[in-house]
Amino acid sequence: MKKVLTAYKSYLDDNCSENTRQSYMCDLEKFLKVQGIQKKKELVRIKSDIVDEYIQSLKNAGVSHPSVLRSIASLRKFFVYCVDEGIIKNDPTRNIEPPKAQKKLPVTMSDEEVVKLLEAPDKSTLKGIRDRAMLEVMYATGARVGELVGLKINDVSLRNEFVVLTTGNKSRYVPMGKIAIEALYEYLQKCRGEIATEESGDALFLNFYGQPLSRQGFWKIVKGYIEGCKLNPGITVQSLRHSFALHMIKNGADTSVVSEMLGYSDSASIKKYVEVLNNTMRDIYKKSHPRA
Repeated sequence: MKKVLTAYKSYLDDNCSENTRQSYMCDLEKFLKVQGIQKKKELVRIKSDIVDEYIQSLKNAGVSHPSVLRSIASLRKFFVYCVDEGIIKNDPTRNIEPPKAQKKLPVTMSDEEVVKLLEAPDKSTLKGIRDRAMLEVMYATGARVGELVGLKINDVSLRNEFVVLTTGNKSRYVPMGKIAIEALYEYLQKCRGEIATEESGDALFLNFYGQPLSRQGFWKIVKGYIEGCKLNPGITVQSLRHSFALHMIKNGADTSVVSEMLGYSDSASIKKYVEVLNNTMRDIYKKSHPRA
């Protein structure tokens, strides 16, 4: 068996990157160890049901979906090689179906959690005024992080109560509510002029070096408030966008309109928020109905 593995490793060296070769060999050696394969002739006893059981054992052990898929790819690569080299006649991985990824629903926030996060910045400071404006705009519009930090001053119309959000070469007009407009007005009146420099250009949101705020900078700011408010650790920067969508639908907004405001290219993308809402309603029903 040692000779087979040595030859296979050389084959991978010629056909894969170093990282891929290491991953494939690691996955393969784990499989062979579990199956007790020590000699080349023992490979013929590996059938598809054995591979199926092994893949299932990985899933049961909590191995991540990407790692399970990689293990399947690793075994498939090896057994195709063995067939080509005449070591075995049939490939036991030929009919193995890769497991489907478990659908992850977006992490959203309750109304109370949103208020707690939005009110966390200290508005007696320039930083707090800026941070409050960014959080209010994100929740008011459902903006992506990149769209938010990429805003230009002329993308915002306080008088007409809308903002232009852009991803790639696609832009969309999204309305803003009174509270977000007031927070943004305060930022423009009291804060931006104080921190702007020649490097600021027409960027709307700036860091305190006067440079356009980066995604990483915004993530760090929001993470600090999430931790400071002791919110659910599963809540992330994107949770404000997700909560915008969920709360709009929950309060009766048409899903096609919400989908357009979020900048989705297809209506199917909005269904995940409907599923979150349905799950929430189901939980409430089970806890509240006497015969649930």
